[in-house]
Amino acid sequence: MTIQCSGTCFFFAALKTQNIPLAWGISHFASHSSMQSPRSRNLDRKPRARHWINADSERSFLLLEAIRTLEAGYGGAFSGFVDFAPAEYRFNGEESGGYVILRARSKGSVRAKLKLGSAGWADFELKDLADLNALVRLISEHHLTNFDFENEQSQAEFEEAVREALDDTSSERKERLKNANPEPNKVWRNVVVYVRNPDVVAEVLHRAAGDCEACGERAPFLRRSDGTPYLEVHHRVQLSDGGDDTVKNAVALCPNCHRKEHFG
Repeated sequence: MTIQCSGTCFFFAALKTQNIPLAWGISHFASHSSMQSPRSRNLDRKPRARHWINADSERSFLLLEAIRTLEAGYGGAFSGFVDFAPAEYRFNGEESGGYVILRARSKGSVRAKLKLGSAGWADFELKDLADLNALVRLISEHHLTNFDFENEQSQAEFEEAVREALDDTSSERKERLKNANPEPNKVWRNVVVYVRNPDVVAEVLHRAAGDCEACGERAPFLRRSDGTPYLEVHHRVQLSDGGDDTVKNAVALCPNCHRKEHFG
């Protein structure tokens, strides 16, 4: 029988040659092997994580929703998937501070692990959106590095502005849009927040008439607040990438197609 020696094999062979204790080698190798896998926000670069997510959309829903929610308030550049199954997503790191790890569980819950400065690590089990909201509050209370969720209150105000815009006629919205600046205003906090035009959202929802503009299916449910079809307005070219806040650059999507645009 032929035995092929891997890098691991050569590592331990070198220990023997240099008379280094095997116990030290095992400890060092385990530590080295547990180092972070390079991260990527592009799921295609993480095949094991992609396969796990795509295998069961219901099981992966809470993880993807947690990623979307935390990314909305994240202003750093050090976040992304690591190639594990079940899937895992990380923000920041030991050195930058505010380290957050979202680790999917086999039955659809999510384990959130946070480095809270001198207070050490905290572990949470996320089982629903209420738990996710509690996680956001905790991150805000501890001012974790690169996170800023102050725009959550602004989001509620924006949704109210969209409802008011929907009460107007399409011709009234289009008249305002003729004079609207296609470049979104910016509000500088700890992260950049793009202030979207509610007329754009309202007009795109009006155009879609309750049908997803990607798959063509009817909106999956009605909003509890006003009974309108639930669709999410997505910018084809993201505002953060220089995309315009215009009807032409926006599309109304069902939640599944919206997640596919970001993670598929």
